[in-house]
Amino acid sequence: MEAYFDHDADSDETHPITDRERRELERQRWEHDHVAQRHASAIKVLREQQARQLQQRAQAQEEEVRLLAPKQAKELADLESSFKSMEAKLEELGKERKRRLVARWDLAVEIWKRRRVAAGQMSLPYPIQGIEWPLQQEVKTGAIMADKETSENLERAEMQNTTLRFDACSEGVSMSL
Repeated sequence: MEAYFDHDADSDETHPITDRERRELERQRWEHDHVAQRHASAIKVLREQQARQLQQRAQAQEEEVRLLAPKQAKELADLESSFKSMEAKLEELGKERKRRLVARWDLAVEIWKRRRVAAGQMSLPYPIQGIEWPLQQEVKTGAIMADKETSENLERAEMQNTTLRFDACSEGVSMSL
């Protein structure tokens, strides 16, 4: 538009300039000079909107957390009670398996003893001990300690150059001397 106002003196053309065109030129100059301020104002407004939205989201999340906290606590309590009941069932299963294993071992030892005595291969002046279960602390550390009587029985068997081997499995009991 300024080029329209700046006409050459060499040129024969004359441009009639109206008041309306001058006002338009002033408005464009003013917009050009204040465009940075308008942009800064627009950015400020957008940032304020963004800050309000973030604050609203934060409040909504806090409210959601406040509402969901009791539900989470209830779910955790349910899980804990469920795990405790599972643990009790597993302990009961372990006790039952231990009882059955001890009974199977005692039966295998008794069968072995009677077969050996009946065959006349040996006489047992002392009773053979069953399985000695380790204490909880010993199981945790992996150390299984035999009691004094069991140790003595093993030493006597070693002195006689006799190897005792018991294999108790689900298919049956095999014993070798």
